[in-house]
Amino acid sequence: MIDIIISLALSLVMFGLGLKLNINQLKFHFSKPKELILGLFVQIFITPLIAIIIIILLDLNNIYSIGLLLLAAVPGGTTSGIISYWSKGDVSLSVSLTSLGGIFIAFFSLPFILYNSYKYLPIEGISTTINSLDLMIKLFLVVILPILLALIFKKVFPNFKKKANALFDKYLILYYIVVIIMGILILTRDLELLLIDWKILTISCLILNISMFSIGYFFSRFFYINQIHSKTIAIESAFQNNNLAFAISLVVIGNDTAALPSIIYGVVMTVTGLIVVVFSRKSFFKGKSLLI
Repeated sequence: MIDIIISLALSLVMFGLGLKLNINQLKFHFSKPKELILGLFVQIFITPLIAIIIIILLDLNNIYSIGLLLLAAVPGGTTSGIISYWSKGDVSLSVSLTSLGGIFIAFFSLPFILYNSYKYLPIEGISTTINSLDLMIKLFLVVILPILLALIFKKVFPNFKKKANALFDKYLILYYIVVIIMGILILTRDLELLLIDWKILTISCLILNISMFSIGYFFSRFFYINQIHSKTIAIESAFQNNNLAFAISLVVIGNDTAALPSIIYGVVMTVTGLIVVVFSRKSFFKGKSLLI
């Protein structure tokens, strides 16, 4: 029942982000896919590579290593779209990367990373099977379908768009508060273990988050992508789908400990996300933004 409620809440967020989409901008990204290709490359290939480097340097145990690799295998998600919207990024590019990235990870990168994680980081009692089709269906229902419905809604009810956007802005604040509270509550369940390992987990997640934001931004700028799109790619690269990673840890891996990196990462990216938003809002700097 809780899973259904969470899925509906996430779907509502994606529906709201869909209302913010500009169809012409979306067509532009597909007609000139430089940003999409570069963003997907960073998300799908560089992020797991950085996770592997962190695992080696910090000498994480096998279960935490699998949890971190799983987190690195599921980029994007609703949080990246929210942060992109609040920080004045390109929501259409963010949603495009989330949608295309979701399709790719469900069928290719996620099964590949999980299989090799089990192979080289063996943990007794863990199954090596994963249902890619089931993951793809869930991603479609939670991420892609709500966006498509929002586009239809805008077409059928064009006069209601402004009111719907206002309601969405209020819902986003409520949703974000609930996510923070849920993260804190879940952390208390493994408090004893966290008291021992919280430092190494926090450092691992913080390094991954900051590294991917920096790589996503400066890698994009190196290829002459404008600042707004570079910031959006940086956000998409740094803000992983920790909700999906957490669910897979429990359902597929069947180990609460493997879910701890996803939980910690959720807290870390909440803090860094708010920092990105603050530094991106022109009003905070009286007309001058540091990130756009």
